[in-house]
Amino acid sequence: MGACSEDVTTHVSVPLTLHSTTVAAVQAVPLTIPHGQGFTPALTGAVVLTFTRTTTFTLVGAEGLTATGVVTSTPPACQFDVRVPGGLLSTAALLPLSTCALLINARNVEEGGDAVSRTVTLSLSGASGAVGSNVVTAQVSLNDAGELFVVNPVTGVAVDMGVQL
Repeated sequence: MGACSEDVTTHVSVPLTLHSTTVAAVQAVPLTIPHGQGFTPALTGAVVLTFTRTTTFTLVGAEGLTATGVVTSTPPACQFDVRVPGGLLSTAALLPLSTCALLINARNVEEGGDAVSRTVTLSLSGASGAVGSNVVTAQVSLNDAGELFVVNPVTGVAVDMGVQL
């Protein structure tokens, strides 16, 4: 008698707290946020958030106004320290958020199998409400131990997301 093996696939739908390890999965990836005023009143309309390093970012508004800053994390919360240049002193805004997460959604991911093309979004919520970024397509995989990896679509680096499913 022959034995049959069946491939086991997993449906992944997991929010991962934003911190230096998880940010690496979207570092250098432009994330469009529909409401820049959530970061600072100087940025009206949609903004593009790009993590330049795992703890620093730039924000570019529709009118070309650019801000930079640092993000710190105390899971599940985070804080964006936004600096808008201007005049002799730059304007600063501290944006404390109660939830900062990367949402990973993937269907039919096979443990130990090939990566599949699925979605990642950034979700932020705080006193001014909740907002999500555009959907980013990234390669998602599970190793033989069920650990979740996301390949950064810009750098091509596989990032261990720090969870086992």
